Amino acid sequence: MLIKGSGDIEKIATNKVEELILKNSEFLSPYINSNDRTPLWDGSIYIYNNNPKTNGTFEGKIDVQIKGRQVDSFKDNNTYQFNVETLRGYQKEIKGTLLLVVDFISIDNYKIYYCNLLPVDLYQILKDLKEDQKSVSLKLKEINENTALNFKNVCINFYKNSIRQANKKIIEESEFNNIEELNFEVFAKQSEYEEYLEAADVYTYAKMKGTHEEVATVKGEWKAFSTIKKNIFVNDKKFYSQYTVMGKDSNELVVGPITIELLSGKIHLKLEGTPKKRIKDLEFIISVLKEQYIMFDAVKFELPFTDIEMVNKNIDIYNKQLNYFKKIDKLFKFFNTEFDIDYDQLSDIDLRNLHHLMNLYDGIFPEDMKELQKYYININKYKFIFVLVFNGNKIYNFYSQEMIDNTLCVIIRDGKEIKTSVYSNLLPEEYLNVNNFNEKIILKSFKNIELIDEVLDSINILMLSFLKAYDQSNDRRYLDLADKLSQIICKNRINDIDLINSKQIKFRKKNLSFNDKKLLNAISEKEEYKNDYHVLCCIDLLVNNTFDFDKHYKSMNKKDKEVFKNWPIYNLLKK
Repeated sequence: MLIKGSGDIEKIATNKVEELILKNSEFLSPYINSNDRTPLWDGSIYIYNNNPKTNGTFEGKIDVQIKGRQVDSFKDNNTYQFNVETLRGYQKEIKGTLLLVVDFISIDNYKIYYCNLLPVDLYQILKDLKEDQKSVSLKLKEINENTALNFKNVCINFYKNSIRQANKKIIEESEFNNIEELNFEVFAKQSEYEEYLEAADVYTYAKMKGTHEEVATVKGEWKAFSTIKKNIFVNDKKFYSQYTVMGKDSNELVVGPITIELLSGKIHLKLEGTPKKRIKDLEFIISVLKEQYIMFDAVKFELPFTDIEMVNKNIDIYNKQLNYFKKIDKLFKFFNTEFDIDYDQLSDIDLRNLHHLMNLYDGIFPEDMKELQKYYININKYKFIFVLVFNGNKIYNFYSQEMIDNTLCVIIRDGKEIKTSVYSNLLPEEYLNVNNFNEKIILKSFKNIELIDEVLDSINILMLSFLKAYDQSNDRRYLDLADKLSQIICKNRINDIDLINSKQIKFRKKNLSFNDKKLLNAISEKEEYKNDYHVLCCIDLLVNNTFDFDKHYKSMNKKDKEVFKNWPIYNLLKK
């Protein structure tokens, strides 16, 4: 069915775009005008970084212009003739405009195309126009939901690049020799990454030498690349399972951290990533330098290095780096932690703390540090707690078997010394957000302890602390640990309070059964708790008896209310 007038085409085009936005409604929302009376733009697409879409997950918006056309057939190299004056209007808006063009053969037979009009695009389009030029032909790309050029990718990449380009200086190729660092970003799934690079708009950004100013660069032809699945060996050791050929003439070979210029024979090295990745890459580099070849399955690629002295110097340099990263990896394993971020993310303070911790691990102690005192150290997102032992200049991972075997905690009750776990009096800061925290070690620490009442009381306090931590962080480890500690208590004594505590843990894990509630009601009816409003309020909360809870809570004096509010069971009132 043909579309009658231009006004109808524009309205239907807008509807088709809105339908496409709604198909991606997890991240996008349309705010589009269909009357075509707004200057320059037809509305906006709102971007959200999560679902549900709220003010808190709103990330930003992109301005759009929507055009509709009746066509006889769809073109492969599609273009749109656009008014130069309008483009100059867009250039005044610092974040650019997304042009969407809907071509109709009929209402149900249509395709949607896009053209990014970001600051870099507008700069390149307008800079070479003739003085009296009224329109310009814009290249369009088809939006296809089954490819990397799906609408979500187009919108997200437009928005992210619009933020980076806003108010940025744009440099020409003539200034590229002053670039210190070049980078780009693609906001697509890993499986779509290569396809997007080849088919879509990729923008590059640079830091300039001297000033370190970040600028946007004009768009050039992007290097084509292909990834080839081959096992990469050196000296019978497999390092990688693929390599990449890059460049217009396929003149660069990228294997792990090495880029080889096939025409000149130059080799470039780029180390990045986690210490574990760098260890692998450095072992590969050292092997390549020593053996002077790379095996691609059964094909041998010779690398005849002529300057043997320089090769040996580089081997020494890379061996030192390799030992450094192995030492970091070993240190983090000592704290039962995986160093899973790029090493380059470490700030100067992070590096200082890392090297300080490495010295302690090597037994190099500053004079002002004390024995058997708990110390914390932060390295980027990682936080460790440890203890120093001067005998042998050793460092103990605070959560380790070594700590259990070599330290002792004693509590004094009625003048009597009672041995208990070293973790009995843990403070929240000693486990919250601590990377070497180990719940299994805490449970293990009570195994060879005589579980008398005083020790069980200390376990109960610890258990309640972990319940508070769970309510604060929603970290299931704390709830599971509280549950296991509660089980230790309940196996070793029969006590109504212990039972109530076990039920508040179960309440957090799942709903209480009829028998659970029956048991709690039986406790509440005991004569000894008739006026114990703390116990009664606890039970009221667990059996969902809001009427009695209000009555019993109002019966407490002000001091008792403040005590009750500090108990973890009070948090159930908020659930």
